[in-house]
Amino acid sequence: MPLPEIVRVKLSSEAAGSVSLTPVVAQDLPLADLLAVIMTTASEEPARVGEILKRGSVVSGATRYRWSPLAASPEELSAAVAAQPRSDPTRPFAAAACVRVVIHSGRTQVEIRRDAGLRRRLFRRACFWDAVLAIASATPPRYARYVHRDKEDRYTVRLDERASCDLQAAAALLAFSALAQPITQYRPDSVDFYVPRS
Repeated sequence: MPLPEIVRVKLSSEAAGSVSLTPVVAQDLPLADLLAVIMTTASEEPARVGEILKRGSVVSGATRYRWSPLAASPEELSAAVAAQPRSDPTRPFAAAACVRVVIHSGRTQVEIRRDAGLRRRLFRRACFWDAVLAIASATPPRYARYVHRDKEDRYTVRLDERASCDLQAAAALLAFSALAQPITQYRPDSVDFYVPRS
């Protein structure tokens, strides 16, 4: 039986912490979207994708996806996976197209979207977004991978001590203190830049 174009998927929370009862949501997902979740979470290899489709379950972030097990021939799996965009290390970083950054400080991660980074504090002429893109200009980001779920290419920069200090100082430009606090409290060690695949 060929793979269906639409898959009925049940979504439930896998958030860590205290036990909580969350509703299970059923949703019809295009096969391409389910493959994007699997390929982001597990693998871009057709054989591994096939194992997960047959198992009928995958966890992505805080969400568990469940569906009736699906079987496919190796040829069908190869074609389905090949139809998806793939990681492409030859793609140059385009700073103007960057839509969000994730700043890593050890185990702490802070995601800042372009609109939040562009907001200026009262009486400030500079903005945080310009400061974080200046880091990318000084140290060109290295291609990491294509994130299927978000349809974005991820690039990364490892921060030296000076760049880390500059980023901590620039956090004062953020209009939202909840975003600034973890950056100033913990020394940033890397920044991921996300660019939508056009």
